[in-house]
Amino acid sequence: MGLGGHRIDLHGLYPDQVDFVLSPVLEGAYNTGQTEIIIIHGKGEGVLRQAVQQVLTRHRHLILSIERGEELL
Repeated sequence: MGLGGHRIDLHGLYPDQVDFVLSPVLEGAYNTGQTEIIIIHGKGEGVLRQAVQQVLTRHRHLILSIERGEELL
C-alpha cells in the first residue's frame, strides 16, 4: 500500500491511553484487509514507543511485520 496507508498520530497521549486508541485501529485494519499502518509516537523519552510496542506484542496475531521508521528532526 506504500505510504498511502493509515496514519495514526499518538503525540499528546498518555501511555495508558495508547491501547484504547491503537487496538481498535489494528483490529479495524485487519478486518478490512488494510496492509499498512503508520504509527507516529514521537521521540521524547520513549514512553509512548514502549506503550506502542506492548500493544503490538498483544496483537501479534494481526501483524505480519513491524518496521521502524526513519527518525525525523
